[in-house]
Amino acid sequence: MIRLEIRKDGRVVRTLRLGDGVHGIGRHESNEIRLDDVEVSRRHARLLIDGHTVVVEDLGSNNGTLLDGSEVARAVMPSGARVEVTPFTMSWVDPVKDAASFVVVEGAQVGRRIPLLDDALSIGRGDDQDIVLDDKGASRSHAILVFNDGVWAARDTGSANGLFLNGDPTRDTTLFVGDLLQVGNTVLRFEDPKGRRRPAPSVPEPVAFAEEPETEIHTQGSQAETALVMPGSEEDAPTDVMVSPLVPPSAQEVPMAAPADPGNVGLIALVVTVMGIVLFLVMVLALVGTPG
Repeated sequence: MIRLEIRKDGRVVRTLRLGDGVHGIGRHESNEIRLDDVEVSRRHARLLIDGHTVVVEDLGSNNGTLLDGSEVARAVMPSGARVEVTPFTMSWVDPVKDAASFVVVEGAQVGRRIPLLDDALSIGRGDDQDIVLDDKGASRSHAILVFNDGVWAARDTGSANGLFLNGDPTRDTTLFVGDLLQVGNTVLRFEDPKGRRRPAPSVPEPVAFAEEPETEIHTQGSQAETALVMPGSEEDAPTDVMVSPLVPPSAQEVPMAAPADPGNVGLIALVVTVMGIVLFLVMVLALVGTPG
């Protein structure tokens, strides 16, 4: 199957998906590729498709058929080449190669690749779905996939078990490359060569805190006792710092002299007695030796 894009005046007017076989081109309504313009012959040309081989053949048209600017009677039309049937141009691509797709990463059909070859596709367990899943956890008609403005979206169509995107329940969601869509027990990874990746979540700015105030130290009183003064209430004061109240010198206790040792008292008394005797003898000798 190929995807044929038809343009007129540089604008895409029609897109077709064509399988193997012969496909007529012309103004007559019997042609599968109908080009409604008086410059186009009723049966102008035809495309012969066999897999990925496409041949264009002119059928004796009035204005001829051009392939990349050269008139041809019959020629192979490579992918991306341009066939001109005035005033239309046509080119084809392999839709599977360029299409978005799902790859089954969990479920009964792991490894299966499912190309998304239409702009609206139903998915579910029922045989009438465009994408049929071998999954009893999926509803017969579970969801629909829609392509619009270059973006794929998935929408729940009233399924019993719901639709999940990256593990979170959803009813309607845009798909980005790498997203995991869960339908029943089947997990599908979304891939698209022309798609976009999901934007990274924004990182919140760090919260700015005010600088912690420095501790102020003051000295108080004549005894130069030190107390820590912290900003804030008494409840904010650190519990590991003990602050002693200042006491006036008159109220402070005066240390008493230590009592004398009894041994020292006896020695002192002996010395005093000896000195008294010596002094007495000296006085007596002085009196005796004095002339009468």
